[in-house]
This record gives sequence, structure tokens and C-alpha cells, in this order.
Amino acid sequence: MKRFLPILALTALSTQAASGAVTVFGSNFDQIAQIKAFPGSTVTQIGGAGNGNSLNTAGDFSGGVSATTGLSVSIPGFRYASAFSNFVDVGATEPGNIPTLLLNSPTDLTFTTPGAGGPDGTIGDGSVAFTTGDSVDLFLGLTFAGFNFNDDLFIFTNTNGGGRANITLLLNGFAVDSIANVVVPGQGAGTGLGGLILNVPDGLLYDTVRIVTTASSLEIDAVGVRDFVPAPGSIALLGLGG
Repeated sequence: MKRFLPILALTALSTQAASGAVTVFGSNFDQIAQIKAFPGSTVTQIGGAGNGNSLNTAGDFSGGVSATTGLSVSIPGFRYASAFSNFVDVGATEPGNIPTLLLNSPTDLTFTTPGAGGPDGTIGDGSVAFTTGDSVDLFLGLTFAGFNFNDDLFIFTNTNGGGRANITLLLNGFAVDSIANVVVPGQGAGTGLGGLILNVPDGLLYDTVRIVTTASSLEIDAVGVRDFVPAPGSIALLGLGG
């Protein structure tokens, strides 16, 4: 059972804005192995020679990647962006670069190439590529950064690597914390490498992640957070229930 802070403590935390306190906990790793580090998680191959196989590392993926290969990912206690807004895509892009591919659990993680018939159901590759000046707001629902967790926010990435971004956490449209010009990594097709995990200050409340590309290019498959939120009655008393 989850434990929740008293109302007064939540009120104090919700009004605190500790600028720049978000930090990088992990970056540029085997994304499948990292997912499997969360208890009860599963990663299943879609398509290819190992269709239906359970994967523990990126090296377990069988056969080459194509438009019809990918992954099915389940992480108990995690939830994903459910809506987007303020999507800006001004630079060079790729087929199927549509913001709905940023929602829900990841399906790519470098194991899908652009083309029709893949697990994302579009002509894309399950991810969205961003170049300098591109941005998006991803709504996660009211999120409470639980105490004693360092892996609060997981940004799943695809093949474009080395891009930098400003990442801002918002609550009801107002910035409550951020990290500037952070590298959002990605590696070659079929490697499974990339990913960015952020440590959010304990007790911080937020509901949206804003990503603004500041340099080069990056590619995002999904954004997930630990499903650790205040009790509904507490949210209503805080005036945040809407």
C-alpha cells in the first residue's frame, strides 16, 4: 500500500519551485536491461526471428530490425504520457513524425525502422525526431516524486543521438523545476542503446514534461514516470483535482 504525506506537507511541497534541481541519474545504457531492472517488468520481441520471445538485454533480440519489428514493454508501477500539446516540428523530419507516437509505452527503442506495418501502426518507426527549435508538452497526469527514488522519470529514446534539450516540469501550466541543455542520447538501429533517466527532487508535484531541443537532433519513443501520486482527497483539498 502506498503511503501519502499529510495535507500540509503536500501543500508546502506543491508550492515549492526548486529551479535546476532535476539531475541526470542514468544516460546512454542498454534500455532493455534497464527496463528489466524494474521488478516485474517484461519486454517481448515483436516480429523477426524471435517473435514472442522474452528479452532481458538488447542482445537477446533475434534477427535484423525492419518496419515490422519492435517491442512490447510493460513496467508495473509506471505510466506514460497520455496527451500532448504545443508540438513544434520546424526542422528536417522523417516519415510518420507524428506526436501521438510519443504517447503510451515504448514500441521501438531502436528496433523499428520507418515504414508501414510496424507495432506503432503508422508509416513511422514509433518515435518522433526533434531538431533544434522543436518542442512538445507531454501530459502525464498529477505526478508526485516519491521519496528515496532516483529513477523518477524515464525518457525512452531511438536512433538519433547526441541531441540536447531543455526539459521542464510543469504543474497546471507553471514551471516547477527544470534541467537545461541535457544530452538526450540514442544509438544505431538494433542496438537498444540510449535512454535518459532523471532524478526529480523528492516530493515535487508536476503533471507535464516540456521538451525543447537546443542542439543537434534527438529522437523520443516515450516518456514514463513512477505511478506514485498523492491520495485523491489530498489532491482535491489542494485545489489540484481538476
